[in-house]
Amino acid sequence: MRTTSLSVLFAAALAAASLAQTQVAVPAHAADVDGHQSLGLPFGVPGFRSQILVAGSTIAPNVAVLTGLRFRADRPSAPLTAANVPNVTVALSHCSLGLGGLQQTFASNVTGTPTNVFSGTVQLPAQSPGLAGPLAWDIVIAFPQPYVYTPAQGDLLIDIVGNNPTGGFPSYYLDAMQPGGSATKFGAAGDNPSFDFLNLIVSTNGVLEPRLITPGRTLEFSSTLSFTTPPGVLALGFDALPQPFDLTPIGAPTHNVYIVPIATVPHVWQQSFIGWSSTTNVAIPNVPGFIGLRLYGQSVLFDATANALGMLTSEAAEVRVGDGLAPVLMQQVDALDPNATVGTLVDFGWSQPEFGAVPVLFEGTFQ
Repeated sequence: MRTTSLSVLFAAALAAASLAQTQVAVPAHAADVDGHQSLGLPFGVPGFRSQILVAGSTIAPNVAVLTGLRFRADRPSAPLTAANVPNVTVALSHCSLGLGGLQQTFASNVTGTPTNVFSGTVQLPAQSPGLAGPLAWDIVIAFPQPYVYTPAQGDLLIDIVGNNPTGGFPSYYLDAMQPGGSATKFGAAGDNPSFDFLNLIVSTNGVLEPRLITPGRTLEFSSTLSFTTPPGVLALGFDALPQPFDLTPIGAPTHNVYIVPIATVPHVWQQSFIGWSSTTNVAIPNVPGFIGLRLYGQSVLFDATANALGMLTSEAAEVRVGDGLAPVLMQQVDALDPNATVGTLVDFGWSQPEFGAVPVLFEGTFQ
């Protein structure tokens, strides 16, 4: 096991929000990275009901005139086939429950007067496997008439119903988030003639908890193989390439470089109960300025018998350092029946509740 430390302080440039702003992502960092989780509702099946509670302060300080909502597919779930979900209704209302107060009973969450802002078919575009960063906000719900939302009157409740027959399992997954950081993978490992699959796993203390991907913690980048132990390195950097660098022309078909490496750490293989692993620890300094830092990793092996280049590459990992004390900004409750009176709260936690929801891009004007 080798250890390296982030020695360069991440400098975040904060842009002043414009009163003429036309789009707001909630949570705000959803504009930069794919979320740590995924959800099959809303829209993953034809018949469903989902309620999403959004903290009003994240939408606008005073008032928002909303003209539409956008959602996006989950990047690691791609490829996804295009689909249409007919008979969808969307209602918005002010809610007085407060974040953390969303109930499993749908009617209990409607504390204000709902306004129907959309009725019709929602188009789910086909999705190809993505690279670093999130997929496009291309699930579009445009309102025929604007909806005026005032945060002082309560948080925003989004009530989405697919008024269709029930049945089946979700076949289309949306990106989902919870408080804290995130770690997701993108790209694909190249072919290995030895049939030994090179995998890259990111964890914290042996598990992958978003609340632990935070300043003062240690990230563990583990490269794993089943029965071979060739030399190689873990490459680390702060940026991903906008397009993969294809190694086919120089002798490594199906292999790609996905990141911009600024440091490499040699693999030191240790035997485990499932084969071999090489783990590099990356300490995140306990400095608040590191919140929002994105870190990229990719594993590389050197094997002269593998291909003409003698190189094998893994898929890549994208990590965003989050705030371990971040409050819950969104909650969601779902049911696989449009007529259900009770749903299931989205809870990603194990030992304690960890609420989350699909991120939303609001369109309109915000003041």
